[in-house]
Amino acid sequence: MILSPGKFERLPLYIAYFWYKGIDGFYDFRDECMGMHLTVLPEDRAQFPEIPALVDTIVVWQDDHGFVGYLEKSSVGSVD
Repeated sequence: MILSPGKFERLPLYIAYFWYKGIDGFYDFRDECMGMHLTVLPEDRAQFPEIPALVDTIVVWQDDHGFVGYLEKSSVGSVD
């Protein structure tokens, strides 16, 4: 978890990784709210084994206050 103040404060480290991956254009698509949808690849899991096993897509966006938000999605069931 990122503890330093800023746009990634209190987020898992891998969310910052996916944010910058998306900013660099490596997202699958952007939704109407400007969320970047990124597929979790095997190399992402190798670098961040803490990504929940059922998560296959991560959506990241920036809110009106400059903070990054995220959603972990699974095509096979609940991520909880």
